Amino acid sequence: MPTLYKPILSEPESVWANPAKTILDEILANGPEILESLNFYEEHGRPGETEGKFDEQIVRSGNEVLSEMAGILIFAAAQAAEPKAGVKIATLERIRKNPSSAQDRTLPGFAEWILADHYKRDQEDNGTYFPDIVGFVPNGFDGTIETPDEESIIQAASAAIEYLNGNRSTGRPVSEAIRIVSEGLRSIFLRYNEKITRHSEITSRDGRFLQMESGPFFEFVCTVVLPLQNFLVGRNLKQIAASSIVHNGRYPVSSIS
Repeated sequence: MPTLYKPILSEPESVWANPAKTILDEILANGPEILESLNFYEEHGRPGETEGKFDEQIVRSGNEVLSEMAGILIFAAAQAAEPKAGVKIATLERIRKNPSSAQDRTLPGFAEWILADHYKRDQEDNGTYFPDIVGFVPNGFDGTIETPDEESIIQAASAAIEYLNGNRSTGRPVSEAIRIVSEGLRSIFLRYNEKITRHSEITSRDGRFLQMESGPFFEFVCTVVLPLQNFLVGRNLKQIAASSIVHNGRYPVSSIS
């Protein structure tokens, strides 16, 4: 049964605004536990040791690593929040049926940019007069903004839908957010650990034995990704399994490619 996607007609809060600050704050608040799971203190020493002579350097170095982790999570959050192709198409179909919705320039940013890339006033190249859709004039733009007519909007929406349909791949899509988190955390983990090894434990659920992921890298990942999971829950997005991050961290796609 095909998935029924709902259009997005209003702009959600930018990931790069308050959500990014929240992720950073949560990472810093949980900093000691994260750094402990990373083996950070084994290399840099612990605050209070050697009569506290190096506390300032330890805290500064720790915050730098924690901020780097937060950046990875924020970038992954932005990718996870990017609408799926089906949602983009559903939004464009709604615009095609209601072209006046694109005339007041209140559409979500992703919809405006897709529409603008296929917009034409007449016979010029696609996107030549993209300011008509997005509502601002960049430096060097030769012309003035016009309110796009409904027929041009319909044609642009139809062309954009055709383009997106032509570039959809079959099968289960690869999660870009998982790739970003797994490769980013892998790189940081290997600074303080010689290698990533696979560990598993046998547990039971409902009378069945299950093999569960475990080990230092898994524990590190579980400690770090909580702010990202909180963001995904708040946006009603699918959470990322720590086991998937660990699997991709052991076998990064980029190195295989």
